Amino acid sequence: MSQDNSILNLLEIKGPNIQTSAVKDQVQNNLHFKEVSAILTYQADKCPFYASTQVVKNGSRRTTLKLPAVVQKPVHLGLKRQR
Repeated sequence: MSQDNSILNLLEIKGPNIQTSAVKDQVQNNLHFKEVSAILTYQADKCPFYASTQVVKNGSRRTTLKLPAVVQKPVHLGLKRQR
């Protein structure tokens, strides 16, 4: 089992298209928490209503999700989602 799978299993995240990239200790306003950076990406299909085979990906957007605490430390998931 790879480290990516171990982190996702620990946080109980079930998504085949999520890949973790880093886990860091962060401090913000005297609050200590773990931040897990991850990327959500998938293969985009063409629109069924148009004949064009071109798929345009409009970059990505970063969102922060609060997850349940692990070993009494809050966990934030910084998820970079494909647009």
